[in-house]
Amino acid sequence: MTRPRVTAHHEIEAFTDERQCTDGGHTTPSVEVRVDFDLHDHITALAQLDTAVAKVKAQIEEAKP
Repeated sequence: MTRPRVTAHHEIEAFTDERQCTDGGHTTPSVEVRVDFDLHDHITALAQLDTAVAKVKAQIEEAKP
């Protein structure tokens, strides 16, 4: 029997705040996280999420000036 799929999702939309800077505003980063996994397979889902977060953090670090 196939287990149902579960989706965990969170999104932070970017926005520009004109009040934060005098040079035309500041746009915040956008963030989207989504994990699809089989019901009751939370251990694997959490491990994969940790791996993905580590890879994204490394990419952000590489973009530092």
